[in-house]
Amino acid sequence: MPSPVLNSTDPALLLLRCREAIGAVLEAPEARRRCGAPFSPSERRFLQLVVLPVID
Repeated sequence: MPSPVLNSTDPALLLLRCREAIGAVLEAPEARRRCGAPFSPSERRFLQLVVLPVID
């Protein structure tokens, strides 16, 4: 049975999942997109400086 958190449409839970996913990308230098492409240093910096503060 799928997790209710993964299928939720609650905005707070969706933002939490996004924050966790971004945190995982920032912590793992080998993190890659779903298509397999790596994240560039500028993309990581954008996530850190722009996206995370907006989510918070």
